Amino acid sequence: MSVFDRRRGREAGVTSLEVALTFGLFITLILVTIDLSLYFVALHNLTVVVAAAARAAQADRTITNCDGPPASWPGVSPAAPLLNPRQLSLCITQPFITLGVQQVTVTGTYTYQGLTPVTQALPAITETVTYGF
Repeated sequence: MSVFDRRRGREAGVTSLEVALTFGLFITLILVTIDLSLYFVALHNLTVVVAAAARAAQADRTITNCDGPPASWPGVSPAAPLLNPRQLSLCITQPFITLGVQQVTVTGTYTYQGLTPVTQALPAITETVTYGF
C-alpha cells in the first residue's frame, strides 16, 4: 500500500460532509428566494385589487366599506385570485371634494404569511390609490 492510498482512506466522507453542509444552505437560499417572489406577487396583486376597488367605488358612489371587498363589487374579487381574502382588508373613503375635484381613496392592506422566518418578519403590505373625477 502506497502513501497515497493511506491518505485517501482518511479523507473518505469529507466530500459527503461538504455536500451536506452546502446543500442545506443552498436549499434555504432557494426557499427564501421563492418566498420573496411570492411576497412581490402578493404586492402586485394588492395593487391590482386596490385599483379595481377604486374604479368600482368611483362608479358606485354608495360604497363605503372598511372590511373587505363584497362579492357584489364588479371586478374586485376576481382581480387577484392569488390573494387570500381573509388576509385582505379594504377601506374606501367616498368622494370628498378638493379644489373642485371629487376624489375617492381606497387603502388596501394584505397580511402576507411567509414560509420562512425571513418573510414572516416582513410587515403587512399596504397600498393606497386616490382617483379624481
